[in-house]
Amino acid sequence: MLRVPGGPDDTVRDRIRPRGEGVGRTGILVVVSQALYEITVNALLDRDRALTPAGWDAAVARVGPPRVPQLLAELDDAGLIGPELLASAVPAAWGLADRPLDRLPAGRWRELYGDAGADLPPGLPR
Repeated sequence: MLRVPGGPDDTVRDRIRPRGEGVGRTGILVVVSQALYEITVNALLDRDRALTPAGWDAAVARVGPPRVPQLLAELDDAGLIGPELLASAVPAAWGLADRPLDRLPAGRWRELYGDAGADLPPGLPR
């Protein structure tokens, strides 16, 4: 029997996939093309103004959880993440990443956490 996602027989468990490449911490399959990621980043860089919290949330939703650390690093390098947003975006990016230390080097994470004024998370080497 074929189940239609969102149909009457569909359950959250049916939409859960085993953890692996492209699967977020929740186990929900996350597929975002490299092209969509690049389009999103380039559009934000072209605007050349600091992101608002709503703009950050929209960008995060568009690129998907595994790519949030790269998004954060690129936008921070461009000066588009203000101090207030950085304080919440850095821990959020760490938490959303399926494998944070595979997404950004430990040194870059320490730099971001230091700039954000936040304590280092468990699992990040000092």
